This record gives sequence, C-alpha cells and structure tokens, in this order.
Amino acid sequence: MHQNRRAWITRSTIAAVGLSLTATTLAVTANQAAASVTLQCASSAPVYRVLSNGNMLRYQHLDPDTGAANWSANPPTIGFAWQPGKPVAAPDGVIFAPWTGGELRRYRWNGAGWDTFPNGTQHEVIDTGGWDRYLTADYRNRITVDTDGFIYTIEPDGALHWRSFDAATHTWTHRVIASGWNQYNLIIAAGRGVLFARNAAGNLYRYRYDAASQRWLTTAQPVGLGWQAFDRILSAGADVLYTIKPDGTMYWWRWDENAQGWTASHGAQIGAGWIDSATTAAPDTCQVNGVVNPVRPTVPAVDNPPVTLQYSTNGDIHYSYVDSESRAVYAEATDVTGSTPIGFAVVPGFTGVIGITGTGDYQDGRIQLAATGTDAEVRTNVQTVSRGPWAGTTTYGGFVPSSASIVHRSDNTIAMFALDAAGDLWARSQAISNASLDAWTRVGPTPLKPGPITVAVTANGIRILGLGQDGTYHAATYTTTLSAWVSLGSTGFDGTISAVVMPDNTLQVFANNGGAIQTQRETTTGFAGTWTSLPGVIATGSPSAIMSPAGTLQVVARADDDYVYYAGQAAPGSAVYTDWREITNYTDQTSTSPVALAVPDENTWVVGYRNDLDTPKLRRYQSPALRTATPFVDVPLTPPSS
Repeated sequence: MHQNRRAWITRSTIAAVGLSLTATTLAVTANQAAASVTLQCASSAPVYRVLSNGNMLRYQHLDPDTGAANWSANPPTIGFAWQPGKPVAAPDGVIFAPWTGGELRRYRWNGAGWDTFPNGTQHEVIDTGGWDRYLTADYRNRITVDTDGFIYTIEPDGALHWRSFDAATHTWTHRVIASGWNQYNLIIAAGRGVLFARNAAGNLYRYRYDAASQRWLTTAQPVGLGWQAFDRILSAGADVLYTIKPDGTMYWWRWDENAQGWTASHGAQIGAGWIDSATTAAPDTCQVNGVVNPVRPTVPAVDNPPVTLQYSTNGDIHYSYVDSESRAVYAEATDVTGSTPIGFAVVPGFTGVIGITGTGDYQDGRIQLAATGTDAEVRTNVQTVSRGPWAGTTTYGGFVPSSASIVHRSDNTIAMFALDAAGDLWARSQAISNASLDAWTRVGPTPLKPGPITVAVTANGIRILGLGQDGTYHAATYTTTLSAWVSLGSTGFDGTISAVVMPDNTLQVFANNGGAIQTQRETTTGFAGTWTSLPGVIATGSPSAIMSPAGTLQVVARADDDYVYYAGQAAPGSAVYTDWREITNYTDQTSTSPVALAVPDENTWVVGYRNDLDTPKLRRYQSPALRTATPFVDVPLTPPSS
C-alpha cells in the first residue's frame, strides 16, 4: 500500500536501489542548445493503478517535482473490469488502452467521471487490429505516450513508430522514426519527445525527438545501468520518472537537463505495495520551460531551378523538376530513342515547393521524389510499385532552407541529406532495403553555407561536397561517421559543384568560377587545390558533368547567351578537352542550368533543361558514326497539362 510522506523516516539512496548511473554531456548545435531550463509541475501527479481484480484507482502524488513521499489519502476507484486492457495515460485525462481482440480504445477522465461518447459508452474505439500485442509480456513495456499526446510503439518490424490521433477528425498521422529499436524491451516517454529506452542488459538511454521538424535532437545518450531491476517505469513528464520493482517498491527520479545528470534526490523510495496489473501516470503533469527546439527557417526563392535526371538500376530514366507554379513535375522513360514521347505529369499534392527535386530508386524499383517546401519542410512521395502511381505526398519535416539530395547506396538502401540554416548536415536513411526512412539525424557540422549540396557514392563512402562560406568548395566522406572537411582550394566560386566518380573511386569535379568553368582531379592523396579552366564560354549557373559510355568526361553549361554548350575529353583519360560546342544548333535557349546524364544501356548520354517558356527539354547525344547532322537530337517530350 502507499503511505503518506509523514510515515517515512528515511529515504532509500541510489545505493539501496542497487543501480549504477552514468551521465554523458552531448554536444549540440547552437540552434538546439538550450538556455537554463526550469521545471514546472501541477500540484499533483495523477497515477492510475489497475489491481489484479480489474479495479482502477486514481492516486495523486503531491510532490512530483521534489520526489517527496507525499500521497493524497483515500484514492478513489474510478473504473472496473480493466483485466482485458492496459491503460496508457495521455495528456488532459485521456487514457489510451490496447484491448483484448486487438482494438485501441480511448477514454477520458474529466475530473468527475469518464466522458460519454456518442455510442453511449465510456470509451471510443479509435483503431482495430494488432494492439493486443501490447498486452503480452514481450510488448507490454513497448508502448508509451508523451506530453503532447503522441503515441510511440516498438513493433514487430523492430522499428519505433510515432502516431498522432486527432480526436476532432478521428484521423491518424503515422511515421516510422527509427529502426533497430527491437534492442529495447522498455520505453517510456518523459516530456515533449523525450524517450527513455532500456535494453536487455538494463542499460538506460535517453532520446529526444522533435515531432514538428522530424529531427532526432538527442540519440542514445547513456544515463544509467542496472535498470532491469524495474518491471515498470512511468512518467509525469519533464524527465520525472517513477520506477517500480517486482516487489512493488516505487522510486522517484528526475533527469536534470541543465546538469545533464540525475538530481541529488534521485532514487528516492516513495511507495511500497505497488504489485499491480498495470500502472501509468499522467505525462503532462510536469513540463520544462526554456528548451529550445528547431526553428523553421526562411526559405529563399529559387529562380529557374535546374531539372533532375536519374538513371536507375533497372535502366529507367527519371526526369523531374519544380515548375514555375511551384509544383513537382515528373516523367520516366524506359528509353531515350524518341520512338514514343515521354509524358510529364504534376505529382499529386506536390505543391508549394522550391529549388531542385531529388530522386532515389529503391531496391524494388520504386522511386522516391523529394523537394523542399516554402515552409522549410521536405515534401516526399514514393511510388506504390515500380513504374506505378504515387502513394501520396507527405512531409518529412526537416526545417531546412534548401533542397535535399537523395542517393542510392551500395547496399541497395537510399539516404537523404540536407543542410540546415546553420550549415549543419542532416540525414534520413533506410536501415534495410525498401523500408521507410528513419527520422532526421544530425551528421555533423560543416563549413558550408546553406544551399544545395552534391552527393556522390563511391566504394569508400558517400562524398559530400558544397560551397563554403568562404567561396571555396569543401568535401567530406560519410560512412558511419563524417570525416574531416577538406578544402578544394581557390575562391570566387558560385553555384553547385558537379562531381564524377572515376574508376579508381576518386572524383573529378567541375565548377563555375566567375563565368569560367574549371575542373580539378582528386588523387589518391586528396585534392591538390589546383583548378584548370576550360576556356571558350562565359558560363552562367552551374555546370554538370558525367562519364560518358565512351569513357570520356563530358561537361555541359549554360553560357551568357542562354544557349547550352558542351565540351569533353579528347580521349579517355586525356587532360585535353575539346572546344565548347552548342547542342541545339542555336535553335533553343535555356532558362536553367543544364543537367547531363549517362545512359549506358543505350550507349549514349542526354542533356535536360527547361526553355524560357518553362517547357522541359531533353537532347540525346549521337556518336559521330551514327549522326546524320548535329551531335544532339531532340527527344520528344509531352509537357504536363495545366
């Protein structure tokens, strides 16, 4: 039974509990660092207790902020016959309850009794199927609700799922936010997005997830050992925990975000006799003030962004761009012979976006499309099947001011990268092929200014390149961690750098320096910092380079006369480049920087751009042996209908 604080003579110390605590101070970026946070709690914390006979009692812990063993007398019985369910307390008196048969119920205690719902019962069924797993021993401690009412579950796929239920519209929002969470046998939410997770060894870790930006702000921070001593952990919010041993002894804890450690009174014993069928606490009792969450940045306008071309592993060509009405437009083709016009369509729901689109191909052939919205959230859509319709446009959050890049990695998973307003690099990635992408995780700081980045996959890792605040390009390699950044030398550059992966897994890069297209070859020891100009045009915008099927580097650029020009190596491996030549015979001007793409199964390469009427264009290269006139021929395209 619970006892009043006056009945306690001594408090148990952490040694009596038999735990070892560790605290790790995490490095955080400037825009995430918090000022001194303060704790604010209601006068009491409601704790709901289901006895073995199915009765539910509502207790009040009168000192949730200090952990004093002070309880209200005579807790009332507020429910009966709870044996088939498991209550999980949510804010504002709401209780979610997985129930025998698989349904999820929603109750609400209004202070005087249970709300009555339109069907005349004291609960409403808000989902059906699968929720009874949280009544089993394996999953009983793998469901929790945070201060904002968001539901977190570990599911049979081993991933951590996040759900938001809108009680007004009875609609759900569902995300998979992290993989590999089957390592944890208990999770408990303890604040806005704060999660404590315990593994089988009893190690306790602290996480923080920001639902608005879909970022992990803290991941796997070790905060304790020996937590297998408890069979139940509940929270009043604001990092206040109640832990219960199998013998029914209850302890109080609070993690201090200022000190990055447990408070001096942690591990205080505040009760006994809590041998219950289920125990849960109201997660909105306590809150912390002063925590700084990610801020939505201003997204600058992007005039005439270039198109995106991708050659996928199944041999398809994918063409996408953001049109003048801020819509994402997409087309795909199985060949570029021109025998059948390639038709474009606006992607449903993909509106209000800017900049450059990103595409990535799943192992099963589906395409994921992404673009950043004017609200700094990355929009995305994935095909339901390869070459099939789109599943539905959703938001990936991010709070990033520019475009996200997607790459297909060597293990047949995809990853997405973007810079935030401070220039920090963030990533979302698949843990396994064809799975959902985990939430944004901070990769690390960069010397880059916010803007598009170039991402290239090599055998040595993912190469990240971008323009620095100093007008110099910088590069780093990402494997499981991010390498040191290296300068590519010189200054005065602008726009996006183009990188070609060479046969030895080094890079050849091309960039615009004051209108001059310059190139530099990386060696096995890195970039020497020496750039070579390819004279002959005054370029505007960014160049695009590829390794052609013939084994020569080819680069395209928009000149100051708004025509598209190309130049290439005189022979494979040559340091000599041909003169610049125009690709349309001066019949078609461009409003965007052109983009080149190798099409190896057709032994050719193509150039995509949009003209001054916002019409997509695609030109295919013809080798001298096959051409009848100009080196490039027009590939028929059908623009999207308005």
